[in-house]
Amino acid sequence: MPWNALDARSQKGIRVTFKNGTVDDFINSGGIFFSAQVWQSDYVNDKTDGNMTVGDWDSEGKWQVKASFPTGSYAFVKVIFK
Repeated sequence: MPWNALDARSQKGIRVTFKNGTVDDFINSGGIFFSAQVWQSDYVNDKTDGNMTVGDWDSEGKWQVKASFPTGSYAFVKVIFK
């Protein structure tokens, strides 16, 4: 069961656009470089399929979740280019 990821390390950040049209930007700064991960399940009826987290990798290589969005709450996620 893989995660699909968007890495904004060399760009400005990550933008999450919600179904109601609002956006939430995660801008890279101070050594924090955001990525988004969307869970893609191999199982039918997996309620977590499509759940997304936005976070960064700490200095020890551990994933640090900054925000979590359930399936159906967001329309799309993209990298914000410089």
